[in-house]
Amino acid sequence: SPLGTQGAASSWLTSLCLPGRNSIWPADVLLAPQVPQTVLLLGCSSSKQAERLSASSVSMASAYVLRGSHAVLGTVRDILRPLAQQTLCHITNDPRFNTPQFDLAVAVQQAQKAIINGTSCPGGVAASELANPDWTALRVYVP
Repeated sequence: SPLGTQGAASSWLTSLCLPGRNSIWPADVLLAPQVPQTVLLLGCSSSKQAERLSASSVSMASAYVLRGSHAVLGTVRDILRPLAQQTLCHITNDPRFNTPQFDLAVAVQQAQKAIINGTSCPGGVAASELANPDWTALRVYVP
């Protein structure tokens, strides 16, 4: 099943699927009592906004930033699962992850370099499974 869906009319229709056939929507994030400082959204087009932008257009990634997250990693289009897995593995294995010293933009850059150099992340898929990774789909958002 997809990790997220993208509505045609508005990015308010973007959701991330959760276990048990539940979903989380940008409005849910904006109404949450608190949000994580760092958010990693490598689902389907998690930071894509509606094709025709309007004042009411908010992507999932933007919703987290608006609500108070310090850094959000999202995608503007679908990426291959091996790229998402390797990127997440490298980022979350950074010893500074979830500490005040953690810099998501630097962590993404380091993950990209490791993947390009063929360094497989422990617990991740083999870096050799990544042919022509779509780096341009990744976006780091900060307030």
